[in-house]
Amino acid sequence: MLPTTPAYHPGPLGVRTAFVLAVPGSKERDATRPAAGDTGDNLDRILVHLHRHDPAAFPSTRRYDYRIVNAWETIMFGTDSMPDLTDVCKSDNVARLAEQLAGIATIVALSVPAIAGVEGASIHPTYRHTVHPSMRGLNNYYSGLGNDREGRQRRVEERCQRYADEVIVSKADQRTATRCRGF
Repeated sequence: MLPTTPAYHPGPLGVRTAFVLAVPGSKERDATRPAAGDTGDNLDRILVHLHRHDPAAFPSTRRYDYRIVNAWETIMFGTDSMPDLTDVCKSDNVARLAEQLAGIATIVALSVPAIAGVEGASIHPTYRHTVHPSMRGLNNYYSGLGNDREGRQRRVEERCQRYADEVIVSKADQRTATRCRGF
């Protein structure tokens, strides 16, 4: 089993579900593990709803009880915080993703780079969302929920619930494919 890095967490022995995110950032670099900081906190909030929906696929509400993979391994942050799809879709990168996702029954791809990388590895994600679960991603995607200081925690919870609901619906609606073909 591969060791934990800012871009990869193997999860416990026998893990059957993996989350694929876009890229490690400064929080992941500092924590030396993926899904650190707000993204990880949001993933835990999202897992509460996913667990209620499908406890067989999501037996835990804690992110590190799952395999976590990033579509691109290079640490990125600031204004240049998302990988270019041409890099994600390179043969050596999709081979890495295929290796890291081997034996996983449920794959949750969370961002356009994650979806592209997984599909470039000829793997069909079970669940998907085109928006990364970072605070920036959720705030931009659900901007209509407001941004007053008093209701911040309530809005974060509501954004994570809506996000989880959309992830759940994605299992039935797989029309939003983002493939590496053509790069």
